[in-house]
Amino acid sequence: VAEDVAAREGETEASSGHGLSAQFIETITRALEHGDLATAKSLALPLHYSDLGDLIETLDIEQRSKLIDQIRDDFDPVVLTELDETVREQVIEQLGMKEVAEAVAEMDSDDAIFVVGELEQHEQDALLASLPAEDRTVIREGLAYERAPRAA
Repeated sequence: VAEDVAAREGETEASSGHGLSAQFIETITRALEHGDLATAKSLALPLHYSDLGDLIETLDIEQRSKLIDQIRDDFDPVVLTELDETVREQVIEQLGMKEVAEAVAEMDSDDAIFVVGELEQHEQDALLASLPAEDRTVIREGLAYERAPRAA
């Protein structure tokens, strides 16, 4: 896996805004499978949040779990908006509601409203209860606006 790190610069640049190459995904997958978690982390963290979301979705559940454990302290909460519902729920469960609430509190309000709105009602309630009052109010108002019927 270490020899693959030499290609990191080109792979990261090639993936910016253009999707991830199969070789880049394979490099991270092999690093995770061989326990080279530092390499996986160093390759994943510089990615744009949409590319990181694609990577997380591409990995199997075991690899995803390993990667999330490695990047949890530096996890960009906007990545949650890029994940499909099933994967997002797995990531939220792994990170824990407290960490997700802290991440949501750091998001732009539109992204926070989107992420919270995608959760099940009991998860929304738990997450909102964990937020500071000001953030909770903004998100609740945004959710109410999103759910309000519109005139045709």
